[in-house]
Amino acid sequence: MRKMGIERVNELASYDANEIGSSEEDAKINFIVPLLEAFGHSRINFEYKRKDIIVRKGLHDRCSLLVETKRGTKSHYSRT
Repeated sequence: MRKMGIERVNELASYDANEIGSSEEDAKINFIVPLLEAFGHSRINFEYKRKDIIVRKGLHDRCSLLVETKRGTKSHYSRT
């Protein structure tokens, strides 16, 4: 069974560069989509435009959420 909610968000927050991957597609599939799902959005409601994700269902009727996916670098994953 998948972890949901805050437990899943905490797990995703602990991911390092190897767990997320090096490409934009890796970031989308391994991090962004699971994060949106942890916040209660259904994958079936996502629209994929190139590397981007658009969520319209489940939001206020005049709102959309656009996620622009970028690949990470080692500095993005460093912990201080």
